[in-house]
Amino acid sequence: MELAGSNMTDVTGIETGRLKLRQWLPGDYASFAALNADPEVMAYFPAVLDAAESQDYAYRIEALIEKNGWGLWAAELKSTRSFIGFVGLHQPGVDLPFTPCVEIGWRLARQHWGKGYATEAATAALGFAFETLELQEVVSFTAELNAPSRRVMAKLNMVNPENSPVGHEMIYLLLYGSTNAYSGMVSLCNQQAYSVLRWFWHVVKNLSPANVATATLLDEKSFTPHQSSP
Repeated sequence: MELAGSNMTDVTGIETGRLKLRQWLPGDYASFAALNADPEVMAYFPAVLDAAESQDYAYRIEALIEKNGWGLWAAELKSTRSFIGFVGLHQPGVDLPFTPCVEIGWRLARQHWGKGYATEAATAALGFAFETLELQEVVSFTAELNAPSRRVMAKLNMVNPENSPVGHEMIYLLLYGSTNAYSGMVSLCNQQAYSVLRWFWHVVKNLSPANVATATLLDEKSFTPHQSSP
């Protein structure tokens, strides 16, 4: 999968109102190990990670950012300059029903849940994906039971094609994976995959979520966002 900007020599960082998405630092590793050891954070993965596994994972993420200039950035809370998890983009190296692709993902320490950080950072990461990398599509996937992540996907205006109107052309391609869609996930949890297309993102990015309650998913020319009742 050839990406515009994939040969960047400089590591790109992103800032939002409250957060900084940046390259990883050695000081992040201990906090990352703590969140990877939290059973609630890792509830939809096969197991928690020990310190060595967590650090190896961080090294691999860091190396990909160094190579590509982007990736699963370390998320830093600007008010405290503290590491709170990761948010960013990744090319899955496993065989999925919808690969090759670029996914958007996040993992935050539990004390930072429910504050809108994942949505805020992921919105900025999508902007980078569509405007800098010039991707036409970004996907995200999680266990079917992972309602919090699915809510974030919905806030990002991502759509699960299973819920698309019957009979309409599947403009979101093959993006619904069933059992074992992602190697290593809990086998009893079906996978839900969501997607947002570049043109769709440009149409809705300045609308409030209330004004993008539902959408007519036909094609780019016939798309019209439905306005919700006040």
